[in-house]
Amino acid sequence: THTHTQEGETHTEAVSVMNEEESHMFNCFQRAHQHTLETYPVFLAFLICGGVFFPKTCAISGGVWVIGRIVFAMGYMTGKPGSRYYSGMIYGPALLTLLGVNVYVCAVLIFRFVSEPSVNESVGNKFNTQGCDMGGL
Repeated sequence: THTHTQEGETHTEAVSVMNEEESHMFNCFQRAHQHTLETYPVFLAFLICGGVFFPKTCAISGGVWVIGRIVFAMGYMTGKPGSRYYSGMIYGPALLTLLGVNVYVCAVLIFRFVSEPSVNESVGNKFNTQGCDMGGL
């Protein structure tokens, strides 16, 4: 299938008329976008699940991740491979922090489920009386 541009030429024809430098830059823009889309669902899941119990930590980590991904995309779109590597030092620790928060929350909930006989009452009371705050465990 071919999509038509405003001038009537197909998308394939429009891309084929790009010179090598334009084609390389187009590829870099497209790949930077795709790399972000690949990690976005995991990031959102960690942000939402961890944010229920640790909203400030997850909000800060989420903001740092976004800044890191912007730096990554800007570096990737230069067309020089070395320009994107250092951005991993920004978004990587942020994503690992979100992962750590979620592992901790899961471990606490599993421990409570296994160790307390009336798990429904204790978890329900914790949520109702302290507003889902698990920081004081």
